Amino acid sequence: MGKLADKVKRGVYVVAEIGGNHGGSLDCAKRMIEIAARCGVDAVKLQKRELDNMKPHVRTRPRTDAHAFGPTEYEHRQALEFDWSQHASLADIAHGLGMDYGVSTWDTQSTASLPEFADWIKIPSARATDLDMLSVAIALDKPIIASTGMCDGEDVDIINSELPADGYILQCTSAYPCDNADVNLGVLCRWQRWLGRTYGLSGHHRGIQLDAAAVALGARIIERHYTLDRTGKGTDHASSLEPHGLATLVRDVQAVYDAMGDGDKRIMPSEQDAMRKLRV
Repeated sequence: MGKLADKVKRGVYVVAEIGGNHGGSLDCAKRMIEIAARCGVDAVKLQKRELDNMKPHVRTRPRTDAHAFGPTEYEHRQALEFDWSQHASLADIAHGLGMDYGVSTWDTQSTASLPEFADWIKIPSARATDLDMLSVAIALDKPIIASTGMCDGEDVDIINSELPADGYILQCTSAYPCDNADVNLGVLCRWQRWLGRTYGLSGHHRGIQLDAAAVALGARIIERHYTLDRTGKGTDHASSLEPHGLATLVRDVQAVYDAMGDGDKRIMPSEQDAMRKLRV
């Protein structure tokens, strides 16, 4: 596998974030991976937590919302959690379909135990400022993608200085769903000038227009939450794309990338016929 570095050199790397949208069903997760492959994405991503490391006050926090899979935060997360052997079976399917398999780890222990089958590791926004966890991720010698939701410019400066040269940073706003006015694509304009590494967008907005705009602003990784049913039970469905939207996004972001060209204004070979007919 390992298409990430190669793809960002010649196009846009699209990640379908399954997260907890499988509802704890391994069969559903497998089906989602198979459908994602038909949509043309480059990678699927799931999440891993070591639930026994949850802080006591988080572990016992009540979950009374309609999207809860259990009465406490621990039981809710437990219902959605896959062990590494289950992740391995999902990775086999993804690899067999030509996709990469990425994992977001939510604690140091899950990060340290990341298996070889994971093609890259994602530092989620909730852990973006955890430099101890980042150092463990760096020691794995795998590609690292870091999201920057709930971060300010100073946080990004620190992350940028700590990441290896081949790491990736994603603009992100941690709102589910996120209003267009809060996506802040202008960050990418600034990153074009000073970040000095490949960057992208992890979006929770509605629709796909902003993803194409991000590519025009230099984004080479696009990550979107993905679901089979936006009305499903769970907190991420409303900010996710269904298969048709995901497939259209893949088409559109690559079209924008192709249309950007190299920025050198010149007469294109395709213009020669018009020149002979019109420039008389």
